Amino acid sequence: MLAACGPVPTYARLEASGGDAGAGGAGSLDGGSSSGGAGTGGLASSGGRATGGAAGTGGRTDAGSGGVATGGVSPATGGAGTGGVSPATGGAPVSTGGTGSGGGTGGSIAGTGGAKVGTGGSGPGTGGAATGSGGAGSADGGAMVPPDPANYGFESSVQGWGMASGGSSWSRIACSTAFSFAGTSSLAGTLAAQPGMTYILEVAPPTPAIPAGATVSFHLRIPSTAMLNAIQAYVMETGTYRFTATRVAGTDLAKNTWVKVDVRVPQDAAAILRLGVQFESSGTWDDSVYLDAIDW
Repeated sequence: MLAACGPVPTYARLEASGGDAGAGGAGSLDGGSSSGGAGTGGLASSGGRATGGAAGTGGRTDAGSGGVATGGVSPATGGAGTGGVSPATGGAPVSTGGTGSGGGTGGSIAGTGGAKVGTGGSGPGTGGAATGSGGAGSADGGAMVPPDPANYGFESSVQGWGMASGGSSWSRIACSTAFSFAGTSSLAGTLAAQPGMTYILEVAPPTPAIPAGATVSFHLRIPSTAMLNAIQAYVMETGTYRFTATRVAGTDLAKNTWVKVDVRVPQDAAAILRLGVQFESSGTWDDSVYLDAIDW
């Protein structure tokens, strides 16, 4: 279709962000009780043994886990009881042991130390800090088309190309997104051709300047409806107006596909004044021809 060509769109990575850190689990530490004998909290979680003081009247009892026996002579000095000083699994804070309620007559009162539940840590759970791997792609899910890097890629305009005064008239010359050899658009020339007429697309002068000895490459797409004796891609020099061209017979032109035609600029060429393509019609037909990716 013929249309004003817009700029090629720009695409962002997407990056998938990682998950939040997982919360640490709360560790539940059970305190022991003492009934007449040694308190079950008397063993330290780190392997130590609590040495309780002398029992009060009626018997002896070890202190509760991490607690102080109020009926004894000396406090328990053993290692931390379960749920006492040791940190909860995965957590930074420590739980604090309770105090024993004291050994009564006969040591029948159970110690109640170390009964609190350890609180969970604040550290990240296993794998909680891992970052997810995001996939890169274009915003619309399709493949990104790079712009045409050629001197004449016709990505956003006709770049000064038009019809030559010595040729027959075109119906329209415009930038088109219907076909492109590179990038997203090309130069389309629409014509209602007549037999024996020559139709010319050209730019004068070409920019940037074409140096002597350069090879200029043209890409053309000819419709199946076209009736042509031949096409000629050419350069014309300033001053002498020397015309250098590559001619391709109409019977040798592939249709509905891009055809590459090269023109070699003479080594002794003066500055190039005109750059273009001639289409020599052999019949009556109405359609569009396309040029793209003209480079040297």
